[in-house]
Amino acid sequence: MKNVIGKTTRGVVLQERLEAIPLPASDIDRAKQFYEKLGWRVDVDLHVPFSHFRTVQITPPGSLCSIQVGTDITSAPPGSVQGLLLAVKDIEAARADVASRGIDIGEVYHTVLGKGSQPGIDPEHKSYSSLADFRDQDGNGWRLQEITQRLPGREGAVANASEARIEAIPLPVSDLDRAKQFYEKLGWVLDIDFVAPSGDFRVIQITPPGSPCSIQFGGGRTTAVPGSVQGLLLVVHDIEEARAALVKRGIDVGEVYHVGLKPHEPGPALFHLSYLTYADFKDPDGNGWRLQEITHRLPGR
Repeated sequence: MKNVIGKTTRGVVLQERLEAIPLPASDIDRAKQFYEKLGWRVDVDLHVPFSHFRTVQITPPGSLCSIQVGTDITSAPPGSVQGLLLAVKDIEAARADVASRGIDIGEVYHTVLGKGSQPGIDPEHKSYSSLADFRDQDGNGWRLQEITQRLPGREGAVANASEARIEAIPLPVSDLDRAKQFYEKLGWVLDIDFVAPSGDFRVIQITPPGSPCSIQFGGGRTTAVPGSVQGLLLVVHDIEEARAALVKRGIDVGEVYHVGLKPHEPGPALFHLSYLTYADFKDPDGNGWRLQEITHRLPGR
């Protein structure tokens, strides 16, 4: 198999941004406290009155992608998500900042092809090589990754040392080739399909067009059960057009609905109000994606 790095042939595609990642947490308040301790911003803390439903959306500084913790957003067990990538400009400064906040974080290391992990920062500061790992309160695993120059076709590097952008999320799949085929069928961009020389390691990275955040599968990125991730949000400007384009590609997408007096009312929201209109689809394993129409963002986004 030929390794692919930085393939940028896109054709005619929709602009879809990966907006939020559902993260399994055993205690919503404890998770919120941990990520606020990191210096991340709470965008939403919504608790529906007379209901057990609650969702919290939190964003790292400088990131265009958020995490969500809450009620019934994923069936993956707490602590099962590993290898969530946070892009930083200066990994030593970023690690020192995390440590200064009382977070237990490993030492910086770098990867060398054919030799695995080596201690310390990459001597040449090559992008994507230098890493440092930490875990949240449940054991979900985050990885700082120094990126100063991006793969072809990706947005610019992290702007300053205080930013930590969510770069990629691990997705549990049962068949790498089948998953790759599905996401390419969506019109998403294949960034990486890397197989180690030994043949015992393979990782694939694919990006929705226009998105600053990617998905990854393979390489032991997650121990979650395939199909257990639900509610992955894809932001679109015109949901009916986006849904029609996916259906044209042969994807089974549910009808457009909105949240109103009831949580699931047919058709788009009145005046196409942002954040209220959705359409759902699943990948071959059952991981759940949700188109969300956003024309005007929350303050600070």
